[in-house]
Amino acid sequence: MVGAFPRWKLLFLLFSFLVSGEKTIEPAVLVEQPDGTTKGWIQLCREVNALRSNLPSFVAKLGDLYEARQTISKKRRLLQRDHNHTSSLWQSLACEVASPGGPWRLKVDLEAPKEAPPAFRKHHRVVLVFPTSWPQSLPSIRFTGQLRSLYVKPPDEDKSDHVHEASSKLLARLQEAVGPITCMWRQTGGCNATGDREPEKDRLCGENVPLGNSGFCDCNGDGLMNGAEPGYSCESSPGSCETRCPQEVQKGRYDLHGLLSQLHRSLGGALHPSDQTAWQRTASTFEEDASTVVKYAAYGRKHEELFWANGLKLEDAIDPRIFKLIFKVFNGTRYSRAEAKKQLLASGLIKEIIPDLVFSFPVFTLEFCTLLMEEIRNFYGSKLPARRPNSMNNYGIILNEIGLEPMIFDLQDALIQPLASVLFPLEGSELESHHSFTIRFNVNIFGNYTGALGYAIIHKGRHRHGAEDITGGERMNLVVWSYSYNYRHSKESIKVHQREAAKPDERCDAWID
Repeated sequence: MVGAFPRWKLLFLLFSFLVSGEKTIEPAVLVEQPDGTTKGWIQLCREVNALRSNLPSFVAKLGDLYEARQTISKKRRLLQRDHNHTSSLWQSLACEVASPGGPWRLKVDLEAPKEAPPAFRKHHRVVLVFPTSWPQSLPSIRFTGQLRSLYVKPPDEDKSDHVHEASSKLLARLQEAVGPITCMWRQTGGCNATGDREPEKDRLCGENVPLGNSGFCDCNGDGLMNGAEPGYSCESSPGSCETRCPQEVQKGRYDLHGLLSQLHRSLGGALHPSDQTAWQRTASTFEEDASTVVKYAAYGRKHEELFWANGLKLEDAIDPRIFKLIFKVFNGTRYSRAEAKKQLLASGLIKEIIPDLVFSFPVFTLEFCTLLMEEIRNFYGSKLPARRPNSMNNYGIILNEIGLEPMIFDLQDALIQPLASVLFPLEGSELESHHSFTIRFNVNIFGNYTGALGYAIIHKGRHRHGAEDITGGERMNLVVWSYSYNYRHSKESIKVHQREAAKPDERCDAWID
């Protein structure tokens, strides 16, 4: 909390973004794709609708299909789409509407197969970003939760340890399922197109290759750089290999149900017999990483509904006033961003504490606060080891590491994402992952601690913040850091540190005792 804010009682929700709070950036207009996208859009939209009408047993939750709000240029600039009345920010579009320019995004929660090792037996969030060449080209695939597997790349330590892109092995297996591989970006090291291969960083044929990467467009899929295949140093980029190999793009046709089936299978075992040994080796590593989750499930979780996608009844967890406001603004009339923000602030529920920087509002019901506290105390009772959230917090726990990851995804979808897309459109337009934890203070002097139960503040993560001391009772805070994949991989997210000209405002003075 910050100095001028009231002390919160027991539990509050802090929504934050790891972003640069210093730079002001004029968003670029996302360039529309050339004609010819209608066929791909209609095909994909109908496939999503067909899935929704007859949801496969392994799909725990199917999100909305919508036109991407952001993308990254080959120079790593963030391109932002400016929506209007007819182009919805938050709802799926009808298949019959004029074809949106693409790319198109879809979030899916998948169950692991029953034969999967214990650590895999949870709901896995997958983000799919479809190119306009669908169904001839695969989408970009990202698993946005705890996972270690042969079929995902190792975590990018500089960006996030909970977003895992599809590995080149998974991409190869998915392409082999519909025909021979005929086009891929092959990554090399040393900023040299003929440098040592870095296969774990290969990309799909239709995927954009940012500057700073070296490699070549493998137009025939043989894994070698032939004379006619273009190579690139770190100073240049093909954009996507699809544009450099227009006649050689994968000829097979993918289908959404088949793709999700393969991803489901990949969470339970090897997709090919030759992958078995390597799959088991990485699965053993994940079993070690997720040992606390597995042991806590065996110990006995108190409220099982908190551990699965769609398990929590959001209308019972979220303050009914905020729940109704979000439904009105984001699921009713199609407002522009500016109009939506005006509606939110005019409601009187969302307070603008610092203009465009910090907002406060009621968020949780007493019943949900009680439910979550009971679960956390139950975990403490298990005496299982828990990694602390950070160096300043010796008492809290990371919720993802005890199995509560799906619940936070549900709250992010229903609450954090719509509000962030309006209040922080550059950093919060497309949130994919999260780091969620509790902070616990306990100083028994004057009895029970009092304050504003269930309230939240939302701000950018680089905005200076801190917590006031309490003089009695116990306070438990829930913190949710929400991440945007595109923003964090763009040049706009680069930190800019400035020397302070004077003592910080008391509202921004952070300290932890």
